[in-house]
Amino acid sequence: MATVQFAYQLNVSVQVSDKLYATVPEMGQSGSNHPNPNGINTKPFEVGIIDGIDYANSVLTYTSTGGMPSGNVYLFASKDNRINMSGILGYFAEVEFVNRSTRSAEIFVAAVDYVPSSK
Repeated sequence: MATVQFAYQLNVSVQVSDKLYATVPEMGQSGSNHPNPNGINTKPFEVGIIDGIDYANSVLTYTSTGGMPSGNVYLFASKDNRINMSGILGYFAEVEFVNRSTRSAEIFVAAVDYVPSSK
């Protein structure tokens, strides 16, 4: 197992079993369709599977499935979409729209996607 400590607070959506990815950003890179002009590979690759999270100290523990690059590295996590499906489950849901602005606003459309948890 390996660990990585961050200088900032971890996002609360990071969970155990998420995949940890890394990329090495380079100057002149402007997205996946416009790679680095020096020919450096900046595509994200899997570093490992997250095994433990210490939110208080901003530390991730992971099982390595690839090498961790050195230098300036951008890390991010990805969830298994077979497990972490988003949407409302159950029979009841309540939604409240709040405008915290001092300006008036209008809602033109609101929609919901739901799946009954049982029948």
